[in-house]
Amino acid sequence: MSDAFVLPLVIAGFLIVFPLFWCGVVGFIAYTGGWQSLAATYPAQPSGAAVWKHMTSGILGTGFLNFGQYSSILSVGKDARYIHLKVMPLFSIFHPQISIPVSDISRHGRGDSIFTTSYLSFADSTVKLRISNKLANWVMYSNE
Repeated sequence: MSDAFVLPLVIAGFLIVFPLFWCGVVGFIAYTGGWQSLAATYPAQPSGAAVWKHMTSGILGTGFLNFGQYSSILSVGKDARYIHLKVMPLFSIFHPQISIPVSDISRHGRGDSIFTTSYLSFADSTVKLRISNKLANWVMYSNE
């Protein structure tokens, strides 16, 4: 093979392999972290009136295995009936929007520091979401 074909083959290979690898990693996180399970239990509902907090962080998991780490890519929306979860568009493959009824959410842990976290558990799922206390307070108590 001549050197003239190596660079185009490397570029073409990258353009094929990298998106497949990206989709594989994002899919692995969605399935092992519990996003897919949560989305099956709590499908998306209209979120037109929701107030959103963008670029937040959270860890999704079922206990010991917490593969769903969403650092500054999680968006949390709140309206009168639901808490909505979605991720940034670049990570949205295998991550459909989730809408959890407020009545199905329980908060565990109420640290006094901004550096401590709270767990949110959901009535119909074993998946838990760990978020900052500041965000948990907004989710549970804010009237925004």
